[in-house]
Order: sequence, then C-alpha cells, then structure tokens
Amino acid sequence: MEIKGRSDKNGPRETFQTFVNKKYHDVKNMTPFEMSRKWLWIPVSGLAYHLLRSHFTDHVKKTLKVEVNPVSVPEEILFHKEAWVQTKNIDKLDKTFSSQQSTPQKLTITGIGGSGKTVLAKQYIEQYEQKMKGQQDKISTPFFGDMQDMESFFESYRKFAVELGVNVPLKAQKETIISEVNKMLAQRPDWLFVIDNVNSNNYEDLQAFLPQDSKGKILMVSREKLNKVKNFDMQVNHLSEDEALEIFHLNLGKDHWALNQANNSKRDLAAQLSYLPLALKQAALYLKAAEPSASFDSIVSAYSDKLRNLMGISKEASMHSADASHMLKAVLLLSIEACEKQRSESKEVFTIMPFLNPYFIEDSLLKLWCKSQLDSPGSLTSLLDELEGYGLITRKGSEVWEIHSSLQELLLEKMSKEGKKADQVLKKFLGMLKDNYSLNMGSKDSYHQTKAIENQWRFLSKSATDYQVTDELKHYFVHVCNVLGNYHLQSNNFFEARQAFEKSLELAGLQLKDQEADEICKILKDHPELPALYSQTLHYLGIIHFYAREWEQAERYFNKAIDLQKEVAKNPDAYTNPNPVDWLIFQRQGPGWLLLEGKKDDLLKAEKLYLDLFQEKRFAPLGKEQDVTNERYCNLQLGRVYIKLAQVASKEDEAVMYYQQALERLEKGGFEQGTSFQGAIQMRELGHRKAGEAYLVLGELYLDKNCPFKDLEKAKNCFEKAVELSETDLRICAKSSYYLTKLYWEKGRLDKAFKANTRSIQLYNQVGGKGLTKLPIPALSEAEKIKETLIAEIKGAFRNDAALIG
Repeated sequence: MEIKGRSDKNGPRETFQTFVNKKYHDVKNMTPFEMSRKWLWIPVSGLAYHLLRSHFTDHVKKTLKVEVNPVSVPEEILFHKEAWVQTKNIDKLDKTFSSQQSTPQKLTITGIGGSGKTVLAKQYIEQYEQKMKGQQDKISTPFFGDMQDMESFFESYRKFAVELGVNVPLKAQKETIISEVNKMLAQRPDWLFVIDNVNSNNYEDLQAFLPQDSKGKILMVSREKLNKVKNFDMQVNHLSEDEALEIFHLNLGKDHWALNQANNSKRDLAAQLSYLPLALKQAALYLKAAEPSASFDSIVSAYSDKLRNLMGISKEASMHSADASHMLKAVLLLSIEACEKQRSESKEVFTIMPFLNPYFIEDSLLKLWCKSQLDSPGSLTSLLDELEGYGLITRKGSEVWEIHSSLQELLLEKMSKEGKKADQVLKKFLGMLKDNYSLNMGSKDSYHQTKAIENQWRFLSKSATDYQVTDELKHYFVHVCNVLGNYHLQSNNFFEARQAFEKSLELAGLQLKDQEADEICKILKDHPELPALYSQTLHYLGIIHFYAREWEQAERYFNKAIDLQKEVAKNPDAYTNPNPVDWLIFQRQGPGWLLLEGKKDDLLKAEKLYLDLFQEKRFAPLGKEQDVTNERYCNLQLGRVYIKLAQVASKEDEAVMYYQQALERLEKGGFEQGTSFQGAIQMRELGHRKAGEAYLVLGELYLDKNCPFKDLEKAKNCFEKAVELSETDLRICAKSSYYLTKLYWEKGRLDKAFKANTRSIQLYNQVGGKGLTKLPIPALSEAEKIKETLIAEIKGAFRNDAALIG
C-alpha cells in the first residue's frame, strides 16, 4: 500500500512503512519540552480530547511510578454472604492473630465438618478486604486456596499470580511462579493467605507456596491440629444460644408461622445439635416444611426422636452422649430421606454428587446426567428446587450449585451400603462427558459449554485415583484434558492450555521421545482410542508452540501427531479413532502453517499439500460427492500461498498469474481437474467461523501494492466484513483493524484511523495471552508505532485547523 506524505501532498508517493518510520522517528526524537509545546497547540475540542486522552494517560503512566492495585478473592468465594450470621468468633479470631509474635502470623481453625470453619475463614477475608479499603497506605491482597486437591490448589494459585500481574515463560515450572509471586508480595506486605482443607498429609506440600514476609497472615482451615501452629478450636468456641437461634430463624424464614414459637425447644435442639451451624441449618429447613399446628414444640420433639432413632440411642438419652460427627450424619440423612421420598429421581442426582467439585456443580452437567440415567428425566429445575429446599445444595451464582463436603462423604457411605459401585458411576459419568464434549470449537455454544468441565475434571481424577481405576479410565481423562486444553487455547490462555495438554501426556503414560508411531501405538494398545487421543494432544501442543513462534518444537509435535494418525488408519482392527477427520485437519493446519512461514520452495510445497488435500473426499457428507467445507478451507490456504508466491516471484507475468490464482481461490471460484469450486468467502453461507478469515485474506490481496487489480475500497470492505464475521476470533479482528487503520489514514479519516488503531492494539494485547504467559506479537509493536505517528499527525491537523471529517 502507498500513501502520500501529509507534509508534501504533491510530492512523490512513498510506501506506508517508510512514511510511518519517518514520522515515528520525528516523534521519538522530540524532547519532553518540545512534546509538551506541541500538545499545548491543540484546541480543547471534544474530538481532540476523545482521540488523545488515552495517549496522554499512557504517557503519564510511563513517567510516574507504577501503581500497585489492590486485588480481591474471586467473587464466588464470598458468594451468598448475606446468609452468614456474624458471630463473636470473628473478633476472637482477630485477637488470637494479634496475640502472635511469629513472622508471618499463622493460625489454624479446627473443628469437625459442619462446625462453620470455612464460613468463619471467609468472613475473615471479607473483614480483611473492608479494613484494607479504609486505609490508604494498605494494599488488599487476599488469596483463597483449597487443599482438597493439590492440582486445583495450584490452579487457584496461578489465577492469583495472574491477578498480581505475574508473567512467566510458557514452560515455567512451579518454583518460578512461586518466586515471581513472592516478588510481587514484597510490594504488598499486608497480604492474607486463607487455605481450606489442610491436613497433616498435605501441610508439608503447602509450605512451598506460603510466603515468608513478616507482615502477612496465614489462616488455615483443618479438621485436625497442625504441628507448631496456633489453634482456634470451633468446638471450644462454639456458637452462643442467641447466635444459634439466629441461624435457625434465618433458615426457617421470617414469614414462617412458627418463627416466634417454641424458642425454648429450639434452644434445647441447638444444644442437642452441639451448636453446629450446618446441623442447625438442616434442622430448620427440615422443620420448615411442617404443617401449621397448635404446637411447634411437639414438632421439634418428634424431629429429635427421629434423630435419636437414626443414631441408635434411646429417646431419653441426650445426643451429647454420641459423637458430634455421628449426630451430623443423622441430621443430613433425615433430609436426604425426606427428599428421596418427595422425588425418587433425586437418588440419581445424589449418586454423582460425591465425585464433583463441591463448590461448582453446573446445571448443564446435572441435566446431562439425569438425561442419560433416567427413563423420564422430568423437570430438573423442580428437582433441584426440592434439593435446595432441604438445604442439600445451595445456589451459587448463575446455573451453579454448591454442596457441603460432609454431605458428599455421607452420600458415598450411602452408596456403599446400597451396593452401588463408585468406579462404575465414575465410568458412566466420564463416558457421558466424552459423548457430549468434543474438540470441535466451531460454534460459540460448544466453547461456552466446555467451561462446565473446567471445574470438575481434577475432582473426578482424584476420585479415580482413590478407587484405583485411573488406568482403566485413562482414555476418558485424556479426552477431557484435550477438550479443556483446546478450550484454554481458544481463550488465548496459553499457559493453562499447555498445562492441560501436558496432563494428557502424563495420563497417557508417555513422554515425547524419539519413538516411532508404531512403537507408541503398541505401548498404548490396551486402550484402542489412546493412540488417536495422544495424537490430538501432540497436535494442539504444536499449535501452542506455533503461536509462540517456536517453529522446530511445533514441527516436532505436528509431524508426530500425523504419523500417529496414519498408523491408526492403517490398523483399524487394533485401534479406534474417535474423530477420523483429525487426519485431514492436522495436515491442513500443522505442516501447512509451517510451510507458509518459509521461502519460495516451502511455498511450492504448501501449494502441492493443499491441492492434494483439496481432492480428499473420504470425509464428505453422506450422499455428497464433494466435501465443500474441506475445499473452501483449502482454497483459503491456497489464497494465502498464491499471494506469497506472487510477492516473491522474480518475473512480472509469474506474479500476475499467482495473483489471479489467489483471486480464484478466495472469491471468483474456478475449476480443479474438471470440477468447479467456489471461492473461500462462500464459507459465510454455512456460518463457518473461518468466513471472516477468508475476507481478511481477500482484503490483503486487494491491498497488495503490486496486485494488478489492487482496489483500496474493496480491501476496506473486506476488512470490515472480516471484523463483522469474526466476532470471537481475536486474531482476525486485530489484523483487520490494523489494516483498516492504514486505509482510513490514506483517506484522511484520522478519527476512524485512530479508533481502528486503538482497537487493533487492544486486540493484539489479548491475542498475546490472558494468563501467565504473554506471547510476542510482532504486529503489536508496529501498531503501537503507528499510534505514535498518528498522534503527531492529528496534532498537526488541529494546529493547522485541518478538517478531520469529510
């Protein structure tokens, strides 16, 4: 593309790159005084302010010290806090912390399940955040992690690292991340770490993550005392009568007919229940359903008798004579039985609940499970209402539920007594996930649905380990990890994507070594699907390294993935390919992408590859002679190939030929071996997510300065269409906005150019990654350079009273 230099409108035309570089050089050589004088020339108009405000903000941020911003725990951690009852324990906890001389201060809240340990810890986080807000010299830095599963804990820690602004290489190990987090915490001395489900077995593993800054606090939640850590015992610091009554009434409901009745009976019941918050909540919700009667005392008494019967003690005996954990089980069991009596299908929901993440149980997973297990699933909504009514699950945000870990333990015991095998339940559930979650990210729905398993797979994996069925179920877990890895890859979270794919390799029991494909298949032969699943893992790892511009590593993964696909196809009796079209997709992507990055010889190889793949018909829809989707994708890539071949052609007639071939493949259509084909932009008819990419490449063709049919207006229309069709594809939108910047600038539309440039910078920053790893994006630095040059141009336009809108 060419553009007339603004300082010499009638002079010779110069390339856009030369123009940008010259303008950028002028701006960068200005002294701060000269720059400030230029800014003072600008009239304080609405347009000037709108266009330049972000530039001034960036300039100020660069010249001043970087501000350390407060962080908060994820919203879901403190969800449903309106149902918490504030007790005196929060003040006692604070005083216990303050009395410590250790550095950092450590404290453990101990007690049985249901004693309110975790809620108290979360209340302490909320109080901490409020205190930090009220002190200007303090920086709120809380972290909440759950040691129930080490991998889930480390994932939470990585998310915390992202919040702190940590950035590490793609292959960074745990120690590197911890070191970088500790550097950040050195600027935030008043940090707070709250760790749930700590025990004597995992406490040693936790040590590596605990910072050593003297002003920080570490609050742990455990069912047992931890060595050399001060203890806050919930049994000693139990609720008062009034606090217990408040919890009971909160769950009974302010409009309940017995709210102001039988308070002495309620107090006595609270004492019998050892003032355990979970037991009080369950009892209140169970009794809430009682029909109005003359005496709520008799209803409470009957409930107590049922509990004693389940506990195996006489009606006259006090429940204090039994273990508090035994009493809590009886309370929960009464609620379970009542729920199952009302809705028999609740038994199937209870069957899977013990294996799921207790804090994130998605509606979508429960619906799938009920649909797969029940002859007449009925209304899941009313079923979940029933469970919620008995307090067995708690709503936690949109379409997400929470279950208490004590209830999960009881449901496992109940399953065992009823003769249900946990390993078979796990196998059914994982099979359901495999059938319903694929690697196809073609639609927005599949992308969002996949997020449902992000919170589950580690808990399912832990259960498989506990029941010693990991090896039997490994092919299910490899599939789930591949789906999750691809979800992260599509989200531009490259670090987490690599973590998921590395887990797939670990589950398969293989490392990427110099083994032949047939050797790998023989190692994995016990699971016929594993070789194909393993090839998926390698291919998507290759994509990550391709985006990171690590060509050799990417090629290594791509080639091995294709070799495995070929080996699986050669031995259909021994191996199963759950997604046979992978053989085609992997070749269109991996080797083709790499060849497009090469020189002329590589481009000619890419041409042959895509022409050969264009002829592939084995995956055509049933009854169709042509695979239109494959043809159009190959045409898209051939369009790229021919544009690049034209640009490196040594002769003009050769270049013209390649430009014409690019136009045919992208837009006009043509004939290949006597059969007609349509241009790649026809992808829009099928709503294909690559349609926007086809318009992008077509726009690049019309923008090419040496193209004989160069047309800047058509190029602009193509880029605008690409943005419209690629709403969820950040790369296409970023690159299209980048080109639109140039085209608007060429037309003198500096306002539109500035907006398009700002948009491209924002998108390129997202393309670089949203997690712990930011990949280098060469186009980003170019877009930022254009921004500086545009600023100088806009200032000159205002100074000369030039018209910006025409």
